[in-house]
Amino acid sequence: MQELADIESQYSELIKQHTRAHQGPVQHVVSGLKISTEAVIWLGGEQLIQSCSSTSSMNDISIVSHPYGSSFSGLSDQEVKDVQLIENLLLSAEKVTHQQFERSIKLLDWCDVMSSSSGNPIQRLVHYFSKALREKVDKETGRASSCGSGKEM
Repeated sequence: MQELADIESQYSELIKQHTRAHQGPVQHVVSGLKISTEAVIWLGGEQLIQSCSSTSSMNDISIVSHPYGSSFSGLSDQEVKDVQLIENLLLSAEKVTHQQFERSIKLLDWCDVMSSSSGNPIQRLVHYFSKALREKVDKETGRASSCGSGKEM
């Protein structure tokens, strides 16, 4: 699990450095073109950082009614949902880092409903990372693993 923490730390620093380079809100206009999986992940991370810096609390699940404003104009409904999936997965990982396990579980429950092992690439990524985070929570809290893999992470 130290590898996961290292990756999270490196990703967080990369996003922070990239976000610091932008002054003011970032606009992402795609004009109907499908954006890449990498871009969806980047947008989810950027959205998490922006929402964390604009509020003192990270308790809310990002949902369709979240005020994204014009920063995601041009994205399809599915792409917005994928960005929200990534944002909530990252928020859940943040909650695990701060040992806020109950909040993390609520986010993971939402991620589980919205993701699938047979969905699009973002849904599959969230499905498997959510499963791994849940195993970490189970291990940290002494609960029996809900995934039942029995493997050490």
